Amino acid sequence: MAVTTTPQDIIEAAYAKSKFNIPGTIASESELLELVGRSLRGLYSFAARINPYFFGKTQDVTFSAPGWAMPDDAEHIFRIESAGGSGANVPAGTQVWVVPFEDPKANGTKPSVYFFGGVFHPAGNPPDPNPSTQLRFYYSKRPDMPTSLSSPLDPLWREQFNELLILEVAIYLALKDGGDGSRAGELPALIEQRNGWARLFAAHLEHIAPAIRRHGHTRRFNVDTLIPLLAGGSGLEAA
Repeated sequence: MAVTTTPQDIIEAAYAKSKFNIPGTIASESELLELVGRSLRGLYSFAARINPYFFGKTQDVTFSAPGWAMPDDAEHIFRIESAGGSGANVPAGTQVWVVPFEDPKANGTKPSVYFFGGVFHPAGNPPDPNPSTQLRFYYSKRPDMPTSLSSPLDPLWREQFNELLILEVAIYLALKDGGDGSRAGELPALIEQRNGWARLFAAHLEHIAPAIRRHGHTRRFNVDTLIPLLAGGSGLEAA
């Protein structure tokens, strides 16, 4: 189903969290539009730590000296394959391994690249992809930034977790307007609600399409250590 939620929807719902939120007085619309984008980015980064396939995307990249540039919207690249091409020396669908910059021969018997300066470089071994080979990147994407208050959020966003975004904006408003301590009592409740929704989001990410792993590898994480990735912070502001 297409995403129809707009930044305006999120901001208006955040205003409704407190009688002290007077539209246009605490923060400008452009400031809050940017905040919604930053909050989305934090949530996509949060998701990439738990389930990098959730906001997954692929992109084929052509060699441009000195290598293959990482996709502009990549948050976490979890697999690289050859996408073939005229003159390619690595068959399409073959995995290309990422080796450490300081040890380019770590996987010298298989097609390999190393990462440096936003670009994936051939590792210098005979099986490595040549410049005629396109590489297909599989990655967890960063969200498309909303360009206006009325433009829909990123098409991969899950609207059942809009409350997370709403609470992020509400926390920001309370922090910005409460410098004199007048709204300090609101912050613990807002942060507690936000953290509860963050745990629900984490559980959803963990539950979606769990893979059976041949060697029993399990992705491990602690939700509370990921909450600081969110735009509202870790909750230390309320202390």
